[in-house]
Amino acid sequence: MSTYLKKALIMTAIILLPVVLAACAEKKADNNPGPGPQSAAEKPIGAYLPLQTGNRWEYAGSGNEYASYTQSVTRQKDGKYQVMVDNGGTITANRLEVQSDTIIRTYREGEVYDDRNILDEPSNTEAILLKLPITAGTSWISEGDTYKIAQTDARVDVPAGSFSGCVAVEAAYKEGNSRSLNYYKEGIGLVKSEFILESGEKIVSDLEKYNVGSKR
Repeated sequence: MSTYLKKALIMTAIILLPVVLAACAEKKADNNPGPGPQSAAEKPIGAYLPLQTGNRWEYAGSGNEYASYTQSVTRQKDGKYQVMVDNGGTITANRLEVQSDTIIRTYREGEVYDDRNILDEPSNTEAILLKLPITAGTSWISEGDTYKIAQTDARVDVPAGSFSGCVAVEAAYKEGNSRSLNYYKEGIGLVKSEFILESGEKIVSDLEKYNVGSKR
C-alpha cells in the first residue's frame, strides 16, 4: 500500500467518528437505573451522536501520529452540524446531518484554518456513519464500504473512564483490505476507535476528555 493511500485511509477512519462521533455515560451513571429501561433499538438516532454546538472531545492515540486529535461542534442549523477535527497537523471541516434513521456526513474539506461556515456548502460526500435500528446485525453499504453493528453491549476502558453498553460499529473498507471498529454510547460520543491495516498494524484513538451537554 502506498504511503499516500495509507494516510488517506487512516484519516478517513479518524474522521468517521466522527467525527466523525456517539454516546457513553460515566461509570457511576451505569449504576443509576434512571427513569426506566429503554432498549438501544428504541432510542432516536441522535442519542448516539450528541452534536450540540460547544460539544468537544479529545482523543489520545497510539500507532500513528494522526491517532491523537480533538473534535468539536462549532455550528448547527436545521439538523446540520459543523464538526471540526484537529489532529495537530491539519484541521478538517465536516458537515454531519441527523436524519430520522441515519447520521450522514455530507461535506468534508481539509486544510480549513479559519472560522468559515460550511453548513450551506454543496454536498461532496455521502457517508452513512450510523443507521437504525441499533441492534446487532444491522448493516449498510456507504460509498462502497461495508458497515455493521457488531455489538450493543460492549464494555470499553479508556482514559476518560469505563463505559458499558457501548455500540460497536465495524467497517470494512474497499481500499487496502483494512477495517475499523468504532465504539459509541448514548449521551457522550465516540469513546474508542481501532483502525486495523491489512498488515495487522493497529491504530487506536481513546477518549481522554470530553465536554458534552450537562457534562461540561
